[in-house]
Amino acid sequence: VLARHEHGYELDPTRQQQLLTFLGELGDPRAPEVIVPLLEDHDETVRFTSIEALFRLASEESEPISREPLLKLLVDEEEESRRLKNRIAEGLFETTWSVRGYRGSVERTLAELGGDYVVDGKGKLRSKKKGRS
Repeated sequence: VLARHEHGYELDPTRQQQLLTFLGELGDPRAPEVIVPLLEDHDETVRFTSIEALFRLASEESEPISREPLLKLLVDEEEESRRLKNRIAEGLFETTWSVRGYRGSVERTLAELGGDYVVDGKGKLRSKKKGRS
């Protein structure tokens, strides 16, 4: 249904948000391919719900599909939503997906966010706070 749905500006994006939430909970390995294009949606909440769904579906199989688009959004200077960027950083930390290919940009973005994460020697996000790794 979401794949057939025309993307772009919508007066009420509630249906997209509900479909994204459902897909994230469904656990279908085909879902990330349909969700990734919505990371570029006009609506900030649709983008956030897409991020949430992709991280709920995070697996070894979904990493090649989801990781790079999420990293691109994280380091996108035109993306103004700190909420999105913080959620992506949190998700990368939780999944232990590498920031390979984006390390410098991710480090700059994390510094701008003033968040809790840093990039370690293996290119993975680690918490600045003690007791979290």
